[in-house]
Amino acid sequence: MAELPEVAAAFGAGALSADQVAVLARRAPAHVDADMATSAQAATVEQLSRTLARYRFARPLESEADKPDDKDRSVVGQFDSRRL
Repeated sequence: MAELPEVAAAFGAGALSADQVAVLARRAPAHVDADMATSAQAATVEQLSRTLARYRFARPLESEADKPDDKDRSVVGQFDSRRL
């Protein structure tokens, strides 16, 4: 549980069951620990198992240089006032 300290804390506080923690320990990567500790509280063991088995977690960015620069992003579209 060293890799999922938030999950361990939620378990220690009684917010997660041992069965929920077992599913998270098997399937959730460390970089989503805080999100999983919160989200899992509202899910059954079956829901966690089914969802985490299908979910593809994105890898965390390694450094600030890997983060996308918002200034290079843009949206292109058209506005058609006839469709209002």
